[in-house]
Amino acid sequence: MSKIAKDLYEFALMRYEELFLLVGGESPTCSRDAIEMAVMTRIVNEYEEQYFPTLD
Repeated sequence: MSKIAKDLYEFALMRYEELFLLVGGESPTCSRDAIEMAVMTRIVNEYEEQYFPTLD
């Protein structure tokens, strides 16, 4: 995958925080909010892996 821009990362992080309040443990995994949260999580994780790699 290509590198994720910082502005996309910041948007995804902000949107993730909003969705976190909407999507609880009781929400179906196929709900629109849960799917969007999964996408935002992936963007955030990939950006952080690119710019903040963990040392193993």
